[in-house]
Amino acid sequence: MLKIIIYIWFYFLLNLFMSVTCFAQSGNPFSGGTPVLQSQSDRFSFELIGHRIYIPVSINHSGKIYKFILDTGAFTSMDQRTAEELGLQRGSSLKVEGKIKFAYLLKDKISVRLGDMEVKNFQAAVMDYSTFYTVDPGLCGFLGSDFLKYFYVSIDYLKNELILADSPFPVSSGGYRIPIDTRNEGNLPRIQCRVNDRWSWPGLIDTGAPFALVFPLEVIEKEGWRPAPLIESRGVMASWPNSPIGKNYLGRLGTVKTGPLELTDMAVLFSNTDDIIWGYELLSQFRIFLHYPDNELFLIPYGKVKLASNFFSTGIKLSKTPENKTLVEAIWKGSPAEQAGLPLKSEVISLNSRALKNMSINDINQILNNDRIAAIELVYRDGYREKKILLKKAPLLPATH
Repeated sequence: MLKIIIYIWFYFLLNLFMSVTCFAQSGNPFSGGTPVLQSQSDRFSFELIGHRIYIPVSINHSGKIYKFILDTGAFTSMDQRTAEELGLQRGSSLKVEGKIKFAYLLKDKISVRLGDMEVKNFQAAVMDYSTFYTVDPGLCGFLGSDFLKYFYVSIDYLKNELILADSPFPVSSGGYRIPIDTRNEGNLPRIQCRVNDRWSWPGLIDTGAPFALVFPLEVIEKEGWRPAPLIESRGVMASWPNSPIGKNYLGRLGTVKTGPLELTDMAVLFSNTDDIIWGYELLSQFRIFLHYPDNELFLIPYGKVKLASNFFSTGIKLSKTPENKTLVEAIWKGSPAEQAGLPLKSEVISLNSRALKNMSINDINQILNNDRIAAIELVYRDGYREKKILLKKAPLLPATH
């Protein structure tokens, strides 16, 4: 069974990029750029922390390497500290929503380089990263599909290897060839999905997402289709900034098809996303070939593709405040956490006797998501008192028969 991804909130903060809804200049400012290749291909070892792919990026041949996240579900941006260090000047402001306080285009176009692969005359954005720093204080930027669109891209999760090339990769048999559509502002790799052989919906290949599949709430609300059972959350487990949301759902699907690939009997999360999101828990079971220039995706499975039909969890989402408090952000109804009476917004003091005050959210989630830890002893503050409860992980959806 699949553990529920408690650190899911970080991904949605990353995708606040997509809350830049109105550009200060006409047309698409991210449509320019000139690829300059020093070789036919280049390969890089990347650092994989959780679901995040960290890669070394050079800006304007400064001689310094910056830590970026490779995210096919976002467009390229950098934090203000990096822009100021490079002496890059502010250009037109971008309209933002949600927790992002500001965003703007750089006044001048820049050079972005990854090894021997470079894109000159590239328009990048600068964004408020203050929210991201609670998870990764050293983060400098995100390299998105508006950069990758010039290349043939290979992502190998088993070898922690990224390859960029100027021509298609030879693809072995036994995989899945899937058309992608990159005709959107961020050149994001979208696919067409068919669900339960009843209706179609756009999907998104998103290496920045931690989970397997996330479905739009609109599937339930607009299509009049409610999978049974459907579990609600108290509080928001995960959200996009493009529309208000008060709760999430967990459910189970029969089939999802894209191209020749068919997935069956899977547990999925419902949120206020526009697309069906394909994230790390699913994508990491394949070697991925994104042939952006040809609008083709190839998924080569490492073995039998496995998707869980349930979520195995204590049922809580924790978050950090700017004051370094750890709070209960959301709880799944019927979960061990709700049955134990854990209050929303309560401050959690410790997990399994480990104080959380000086622990990062990454370290906290390593405890919550460790499959070898079947129970969590949690101490929380209730008014002026501290209370201790024992949460035993359990499946959140009823078992299938």
